This record gives sequence, structure tokens and C-alpha cells, in this order.
Amino acid sequence: MRNFGGSITTYYLPVFFLKNYAAYKGSYSLSNALINTCLGLASGLIGGIIADKYEKKTLWAKPLIPIIGSALAIPCIAVATLYPSFWVGMGAFAVFTFLASAFSGPAITMMQNTTEKSLQGSIISTYFFTITAA
Repeated sequence: MRNFGGSITTYYLPVFFLKNYAAYKGSYSLSNALINTCLGLASGLIGGIIADKYEKKTLWAKPLIPIIGSALAIPCIAVATLYPSFWVGMGAFAVFTFLASAFSGPAITMMQNTTEKSLQGSIISTYFFTITAA
């Protein structure tokens, strides 16, 4: 699960939640782990299944999944950081994770389908380096 949401969920949100809701440190840790593990995994699997199913109908299936998921996730991250309630924020973060995490499978598959086998490792490594650096 790493697109624009990767940097947000990895670097910014822990600092934000723990600074603004210091009393919820244990709840944040457990909730964050469950959300990223369960919803991140489910989102990735569902995104891949949908992409594979609709790829035969249109080549736009794979790119539309990350585009739509990320666009729908933007309001969720706004609610998670602007609404003054820890549990509403964590709920919005859960929805954000589910929507924004469906990109990895389709993105990597598109790279694999458009490059020679000898270059796939370099292309995918560059992809992960770039989104991590961004």
C-alpha cells in the first residue's frame, strides 16, 4: 500500500495522531496496525481482482483503479485530520486505507506487461524508490 497515501500513513499520520491525541497512544498503535494489515491487504486483493476481471473489456481498467481510489480517498484524509475526534479520524483513515491501497497490484502489472522481462526488476525497483522518495 504505497501511493500518495503511503507517505501520509507512514510519516505524517503517526505524528499527527500521537501529537493531537496523546492519550490514545495504545489505541492508535493497535488501530493503525489492524487497519493497515486488514484493510490494506483486502484493498490490494480486491483492486487486483477487479483489474484482472475488467482488463479484457478495456485497457483503462488497470489505471482507473488507482486513479479513482486515490481520488475518493482525498476527502477521507481531510476528515481524518480536520475532524476533532480520534475515533472519527481513525474511521476516516480506515476508509482512506481501503480506497487508496488498491493501486499496487494494477500498477506493477502494467509495468510488467509493458517492459521486457530483463528490465522488470529495475523498473519495479525504480517505481518503489520513486514513490518512497516522493
